Amino acid sequence: MNDETKNNYTNKNDYEQLVIKNSNQLQIPPQAYLKIAKLCLVEGKKDISALEEAIAKVDFPKIQTISHRMKGSFANMILDSISKPAMQINELSKKQEKIEEIKELFSLLTKNFSELPL
Repeated sequence: MNDETKNNYTNKNDYEQLVIKNSNQLQIPPQAYLKIAKLCLVEGKKDISALEEAIAKVDFPKIQTISHRMKGSFANMILDSISKPAMQINELSKKQEKIEEIKELFSLLTKNFSELPL
């Protein structure tokens, strides 16, 4: 885990800058970005619950499927604090190893998700 996988939302100004920067990069209006991001968060909550269950069961194929979906969804929204740990979980689950490291990454992912200011 490194600084790239941690949230950097310390105040409202940072949040507003994130929305402006990401919406500009995606070439969509900030309002559209927020609308899509909120839909992504609804699905993300479901995925986190399912991923938690799959990790508890050490179900690597399910961990891989869910983390792959999260990686893509959050990368598309340029929310790296979620997409990068999801990508790392996905890579480990493909190898079907290091469940303890997956658990640590999942903790980081859920912490970062809960701190998203959207």
